[in-house]
Amino acid sequence: MITTSAFALGLLSHGATSEAAEPRLSPALLPALVALALAGISAVTDATATVTQLHPLVASAQRVVDGVDRPPVVTAPDAPQPIPDGPLGLRFRDVSFSYEDRPPTVSRWSAEIAAGEHVGMAGPSGSGKSTVVALAARLWDPSSGTIELVSRDGVAAALHRIDDAELRQAVAVVDQDATLFHGTVRDNLLLGTEGTADGPTDEELSTTLHRVGAAHWIGLDDELGQNGLRLSGGQQARLCLARASYDGPASCSSTRSPPTSTPTPNAPSPRSSPTSPVPPWSPPTARRPSADSTGGSTSGRTPRPLHPGRL
Repeated sequence: MITTSAFALGLLSHGATSEAAEPRLSPALLPALVALALAGISAVTDATATVTQLHPLVASAQRVVDGVDRPPVVTAPDAPQPIPDGPLGLRFRDVSFSYEDRPPTVSRWSAEIAAGEHVGMAGPSGSGKSTVVALAARLWDPSSGTIELVSRDGVAAALHRIDDAELRQAVAVVDQDATLFHGTVRDNLLLGTEGTADGPTDEELSTTLHRVGAAHWIGLDDELGQNGLRLSGGQQARLCLARASYDGPASCSSTRSPPTSTPTPNAPSPRSSPTSPVPPWSPPTARRPSADSTGGSTSGRTPRPLHPGRL
């Protein structure tokens, strides 16, 4: 098409006079003409695609800016309160919480977990189990009520009055989708400890693997592969738990177990809009296990904590 157009314009044809005996455009320049035409078409196509996507790109950028400028959901205390010494328990007092303008996820919920105790929560989807864990780690602050770390002698410290850096040393959360990175088991356990003066020894890391029941099937120098490719889902969860619980100052480890394969009947959809009808809130039920991991009865005693002397 480009060649035909060039002939039609007389760029490659000979003129009738002697002054125009040569072509107006040398045939050797035809490849350059073709390349220039294609480059122009490509530029116009790209510009059209950019203009078409401009509006959603601007909207996406505005959402990012709004998120960056959004005030934090938790604030630092003006006068931080120290964490009580010794093993710690967790206490919820009339805790209520809702996400922005949605109906309450947790409503006037109270519970107490003693130091060294292992407690599981059961309830239908949307009843607030994950929200309770997030509140215990102070990823959010409750709308009302208080959450406290409590020592065995009754000394309590409210989460919102504890310095965040100190709280992170006392509370650990292992999510069901926690990630393992490419490298050895040792590399993954030491994540977040770079630059610390006193890092854990290999003996301490091996002891942690033993506590979570992983020492008999994996070692510190074993390669995991990207996202723990070599491991099953349960094995990945144990290593993530070990990573959260090996550090000496950690005093409370909150975990979320994977959901069951069968959805809870009549459970509200997580994609429902804030204005959709929501059934009356049903609080999650705290259940204390009747036997520890070794199969022995826990009657009259508490299960062994993940870290000596801590919850």
